[in-house]
Amino acid sequence: MEAVWRSLKLYELVVEGKRPEPGSGPEKNEAFDAMFHAAIGLHLQVVGPNVIKHIVDFKNPHEMWMHLKLEYKRGSSFGLVFQLGKIMDVHNNIEDPISISSLLSGDSTDEYRVLFARCFNIDKEKRDFLLGMLSRHHKSAVNNLITRDDLSYAQVKQHLFDMDYDPPSQNSAFLTERQSEKSALPKPFRPNKVGRKITCSYCLKHFPSIAKRHTWQIFRKKRAAESSKNKNKLNTPAKEVAHMTSATDDQSALSTYR
Repeated sequence: MEAVWRSLKLYELVVEGKRPEPGSGPEKNEAFDAMFHAAIGLHLQVVGPNVIKHIVDFKNPHEMWMHLKLEYKRGSSFGLVFQLGKIMDVHNNIEDPISISSLLSGDSTDEYRVLFARCFNIDKEKRDFLLGMLSRHHKSAVNNLITRDDLSYAQVKQHLFDMDYDPPSQNSAFLTERQSEKSALPKPFRPNKVGRKITCSYCLKHFPSIAKRHTWQIFRKKRAAESSKNKNKLNTPAKEVAHMTSATDDQSALSTYR
């Protein structure tokens, strides 16, 4: 971040906290005021919303810088890229593409390009810059790599290339949504899952005059026995008998309870 302040000619104002000497002319004071407010505005644009509330009360950009440096340690290249991500955006529709190598060329006459080129000659700074660019989109992967300082830039880049990423398709998302909808529906009542000691409510409802206080388990056994007898008598296929229900079967199944 100090390299940014140097490129903007704000290093002495923000980092060192220097002010115009007493008796300076009006032009110098006006230039200082413009740089003063520009430094404050840049601070408020770079830091995140959780940090702004801690520095908004400071009236001096140097005080803001010291607070950030002491409390949040934003002096690394990772912190720089992470914070500048709010005001930097990568566009895909550039008419005249410019390679990154030309922007970071050490032979450039621009001071900020020379400083960035020197910074990227350090392997760790280059690695942190890469992780900082990805930190907002792949937090889990970046957090795991930041804790390993022994990894070089090439190792980190290879690790990112080896990561498997399988985005969910629309069909899978639709099926997941449909399954969640089905699971939310109430399940129908099934007598087969009723406990052994629960009284049979079918006979109490349809044959209240002859039904006794028997359980569902007994009713199912007797009904299955009567159904097998009828199947043998009629000599019909099993698939047809399995779906046959009539009042005769119901009364024959209840004959044992009379």
